[in-house]
Amino acid sequence: MGSLWFCRFKQFSYVEPILFVYSHWLFLIFPLMNQYLYYRISEEVGFPYLNLTSDGGGCSQEHFEGNSTLKELEIEVQTRSANLFTYYILFCTLPCIIVSPFMGSYSDKKGRKVAMIASLTGAFLETTLLLVLIHMKLNVYVTIAGGIINGFSGYFATLWLGLMSYLGDTVEKDKLSIRMAILQFFLFIAGTVSQLTSGLWIEYLGFKPPMWFLWGSLLLIILYTIVFVKETIQPKKDVKVAFFSMESLRRTCSVFTKRRPGGRKNVILLIVFIAINILATVGTSAVQLLYLLRSPLCWIPSILGYFLAYRFLTLGLGSIAGIVILKKCFSEMNITRVGFVTQIAGLLLLAFSDKTWMVFLVPVVGILGSVIEPVFSSILSRLVTSEEQGVMFAIVGIISAIGEVVGTAAFNSIYPLSLRFNFPGFVFVFAAGISFCQIFATRCVDVPPEILNLEEEIIEENSLTENKPASEKPTKYPYEKDCTTTL
Repeated sequence: MGSLWFCRFKQFSYVEPILFVYSHWLFLIFPLMNQYLYYRISEEVGFPYLNLTSDGGGCSQEHFEGNSTLKELEIEVQTRSANLFTYYILFCTLPCIIVSPFMGSYSDKKGRKVAMIASLTGAFLETTLLLVLIHMKLNVYVTIAGGIINGFSGYFATLWLGLMSYLGDTVEKDKLSIRMAILQFFLFIAGTVSQLTSGLWIEYLGFKPPMWFLWGSLLLIILYTIVFVKETIQPKKDVKVAFFSMESLRRTCSVFTKRRPGGRKNVILLIVFIAINILATVGTSAVQLLYLLRSPLCWIPSILGYFLAYRFLTLGLGSIAGIVILKKCFSEMNITRVGFVTQIAGLLLLAFSDKTWMVFLVPVVGILGSVIEPVFSSILSRLVTSEEQGVMFAIVGIISAIGEVVGTAAFNSIYPLSLRFNFPGFVFVFAAGISFCQIFATRCVDVPPEILNLEEEIIEENSLTENKPASEKPTKYPYEKDCTTTL
């Protein structure tokens, strides 16, 4: 019995540690890098950010009244930090866009582990470069080189396509929404842990120890992936597959051009909706950090870390609980619309927040915004064949990366302008407007009911196979045969 439990446990637990460690790296590296660059640029221009926040209470408008020079220095630091982060995202995303379509097609033929290991290796190399930057106090623009290296490894898009395709290979279609929400929950838990500790790392130990910790955790998870993760795709030994090939591009294009029962239009629309949602949320993340660092909030690292951890935990719980509860009352498309409404409310509250308690209320108001992406991804997975999972999620990763870079570039360009007319929250109002338009745009999606409601179909299919010989019965998961043989 214990062996049976262990074998079943392995079928579902392999990829969660990978996502947890990588997400912990991703969500910790951004505040570390952002605040390190903010400190370095403040030093260069002579803005006394450390002196203004040394008492832990933030900085009030009193520090800036009658001191136009100090105000101008703060605007310069904010503008340069926003621009540098925009360049980083741009040079990280463009290589990722080039590599991802080939990686998606390649993983469909050679296996999902290739995509996972490539992404983890890129993060490991970038962290190594950042360690050199911090220890030797190199020019801050060296961070862009790290972004380029990570981008050519596929960045988060490649890891995500590997993980989502892995789920598509191993999970029953009627349970896919919940499983993707659970996987996303691990992402949010990693974000919670990383943000809860990021401020403490910086405040008590500086920037070097957390960087070394991330370096070591990435090395361990790379070894874990190589040794312990069981491949779901068994490549044909007599078939050679080139990484860069026209066949990969043709298979990528076929996702949009191929006629399918669920409709090509629905595939295109859902991919675009995911990208636009990324643009309106992830695209504002860098601006949000700057928004919380500026007056009148002037958050210190520990408060910023507590808030980000609390936000991730809230959204993570909201993604699972939201789907489980709302699925009893609403269709999947209506669940996403409820998510958009709460997301808009959260963005508008953030735009007009000038007190710490108001900012901490934002995640509660926008708690169901995290159901949008797993529901869209689940529907997409059901619209394409099993041989197209890698390619399809590669496209989602590419379009999402484009949404992230466009959103980051746009909002980071708008933000310095909004500082000039004293309304820094305008970027969040603009993002809320984008989400509002998406509520009505989702009316254009008309997925057939038999695809949205697969449970009855699967029950009927199982009843038809009950009387078949054991050799003819399909297995639920790729590893089921191995488990029963072993036991």
